[in-house]
Amino acid sequence: MAFNSARDFFATQHSSDTCTGFDPTRIYMLGERNSGLKPRGILQNYNQLKAYHLQCQTLFEDPQFSPETIEMGDNWTKMRDSIKWLRPKEIVEYPKLVRDGKDRFDINQGDLGDCWFLAAVADVVRNHRLMDLIVPAGQSFHEDYAGIFHFRFWQYGRWIDIVIDDRLPTYKGKLIYLKSNRPDEFWTPLLEKACAKLYGSYKNIEGGFTSEALQDLTGGLTEIYDEILKLHHIYNFFEMMEVSCRTQSYMGCGITNSKEVEGEQSNGLYTRHAYSITGVIRINDVSGTADFKLVRIRNPWGQCEWTGDWSDNSDRWELVPEDTKQQLLRVKDDGEFWMEFKDFITNYTLLEFCHPNPASLKTAQEEVRRWKSFMIDGAWVAKVTSGGLPNNKDFYRNPQYLVNINDPDKSKTHVILIGLMQKNRRIHRLPELPIGFAIYRVINSIVNGGRLSRDFLGSRKPVYERQIEKAKQVTGHVELSSGSYCIIPFTDDSRTNCEFLLRVYSDVPFTVIEQDDEVGMIRQEDGTVLRDTIDSKAADLAIKHVYKGFAGEDENISWVELKRILDLLLKEEKKEFSKEVCRSMVALMDTDQSGKLNFHEFFQLWEKIGTWRGTFRNFDLDQSGTISGPELREALRASEIRVNNRILNMLMLRYANEKGEMEMEDFLHCCIKLTAMIQMYETEDYKRKRTDWIIDTIYT
Repeated sequence: MAFNSARDFFATQHSSDTCTGFDPTRIYMLGERNSGLKPRGILQNYNQLKAYHLQCQTLFEDPQFSPETIEMGDNWTKMRDSIKWLRPKEIVEYPKLVRDGKDRFDINQGDLGDCWFLAAVADVVRNHRLMDLIVPAGQSFHEDYAGIFHFRFWQYGRWIDIVIDDRLPTYKGKLIYLKSNRPDEFWTPLLEKACAKLYGSYKNIEGGFTSEALQDLTGGLTEIYDEILKLHHIYNFFEMMEVSCRTQSYMGCGITNSKEVEGEQSNGLYTRHAYSITGVIRINDVSGTADFKLVRIRNPWGQCEWTGDWSDNSDRWELVPEDTKQQLLRVKDDGEFWMEFKDFITNYTLLEFCHPNPASLKTAQEEVRRWKSFMIDGAWVAKVTSGGLPNNKDFYRNPQYLVNINDPDKSKTHVILIGLMQKNRRIHRLPELPIGFAIYRVINSIVNGGRLSRDFLGSRKPVYERQIEKAKQVTGHVELSSGSYCIIPFTDDSRTNCEFLLRVYSDVPFTVIEQDDEVGMIRQEDGTVLRDTIDSKAADLAIKHVYKGFAGEDENISWVELKRILDLLLKEEKKEFSKEVCRSMVALMDTDQSGKLNFHEFFQLWEKIGTWRGTFRNFDLDQSGTISGPELREALRASEIRVNNRILNMLMLRYANEKGEMEMEDFLHCCIKLTAMIQMYETEDYKRKRTDWIIDTIYT
């Protein structure tokens, strides 16, 4: 069964997927809007590019990933002049993309330190339905060949289509990186090249965890356990591995308790090296009175195997029936071998799981149920929405997400699975941040007013806290009864800037919303918007004098004349208003779209400017002439404007200075644009969500 869309694949995984800001069931082009990744040039549509080159009878050469600019792995950086980029037809006479199906023996590591990625591919390749999504059908070196191929990877909730040309790095006519056992098969080196393009270069995919690559290939939840010998009595790892194998989850392992970069041990195992786990089984001895717990492991090098008990030439195989031996044992230096579980936990220190279906996290005795899921993008922004650890006084600044578990039976508890993933660190060569999350029990009366406050969080303990871990994703399992809870993701430093993806899974109905202020103008109890009013008695003579002194012959004020008035107003502060701000001010109050203000409009604007300037000064406590992100939120509230975290982050990105602070003129500009946009939204029948509409327009 081939999958032409992520929707087809996800239909077999979950009963429903809900998210904010993007569609998890569609496939995005790299850099497409809402893909979560930045564009690297013109969007590349595989079908359109292929049709163009077939019509022109030319071969595609990827301008976004050209041999001249690709950074190679460390071993080849100084030898790049010796590398020749050849197409498969220049390497062998009759190349094939896939020959006789895809299997784990097609994956043999070359001279690139990406064993973490290759171990994941070797694990995933047994899931044919998933591989049909990753390696789309209809690609060939013979029929409709145009030198262009495409592959798909999961990135932060979206499936991304990566287009590449088929030029591969070679030395003396041989591939220097990933290769298949069969010299005429090329799906694996092309998949590796697509991964390198996704992350920016071959160099960027040197070193990593298998679980990270498994996420990219499956979109699953990951769990990482270190020092497994100490933990196996608590977690019963063998049972977890059995269930994961049966439910088609994926596993990897490694030996991390070594200071060596990658070193061979006397038993044939390598430290600081990623292996995939391809089988877990219990077998009986010949007499049927004893059983053995065995784990099958594969080295992505395609050679170098374990030499201890249950290895290819071990006499332990004489203890089991001949038919069992024939079924399991493959005596060949292909990198795959069996170990007994007790030897596995003695030698390996790291165990990684990736669960595409949350049901895989259940134990063998529990029934498999349908799971519901939710995904949402978020961000920590320094000085704005990054609050540090729970014991930090600014912890309340972190993003907050309200989860409502809907079960009429209040006595039952339900397993809630939460995955928090930090984004885009590898492509920018940034280290992973220590991340975690806390869960607080709340009641509706507390959350109706918006975000949980500093006082509330400081006076209560979380019902669950996922301790910080320096990993791309951290996963937590918590049993909760029906009710409302607030999830607060955090890092160890309030000066952090990082995007994240939050995922929540449950087998009972639930809802998730970002716990934040509702965007809009603050209203009085009677429901009317607070606004300045004017009548002939309230009109200040001085304001009339200023107006008449600058108004033109038509007795109206243009943006040029407004600028002169405001520059005079700020003469003592030695500041001038920009043209952009003055134009925006006129646009805000220009009810008839004449481009000018009459006295009534000018007076209302004058009152607003005075109010906003006074508010800014009240929140500029150190008189530095700037305010921070948290101060901006409160200053906007005092100006009768309510914004949420997403808009607050965007305002700081758009208007803050190089120190991440906002000056008075920029604050006025924010107030002007927000007031205009909110009023416009409330008077027009916009089909889009308010927050999305404001974000798309505020950044112009």
